[in-house]
Amino acid sequence: MSTITVTDWTSEAVRLDACRERVLDADHAVQRRVNGGWTVGDMLDLHEDITRAEQLAEVTE
Repeated sequence: MSTITVTDWTSEAVRLDACRERVLDADHAVQRRVNGGWTVGDMLDLHEDITRAEQLAEVTE
């Protein structure tokens, strides 16, 4: 059985906060693109951010 330290929890909190920021950035990008159209790069960036958020959500459940 592994031991979880305060450092582990702090590191996880930092990762989750970074993920939250990425999701918010992606959301803002979506809002900006609603009227301006999408580029392939925009879609790939959004997909990557959503995938990371889903992976982190699975880890924390």
